[in-house]
Amino acid sequence: MPSSDASKNDEITELGLHASHAIWKLSRHRRFSSDPLEPIAETAFEELRASIQESKGRLVSL
Repeated sequence: MPSSDASKNDEITELGLHASHAIWKLSRHRRFSSDPLEPIAETAFEELRASIQESKGRLVSL
């Protein structure tokens, strides 16, 4: 079924964008400022882990 394949491709693309955005949020901490880098908080890592787990669960269901 082409529509099913298309929706799976859309879902995979969405998950990839979601993961990329989460990683980008972690990497942008004062990147272009003259101030020293701020340490990444443990909560930011937890958010990324949760996002990855959610994405993995959604991929498995495809």
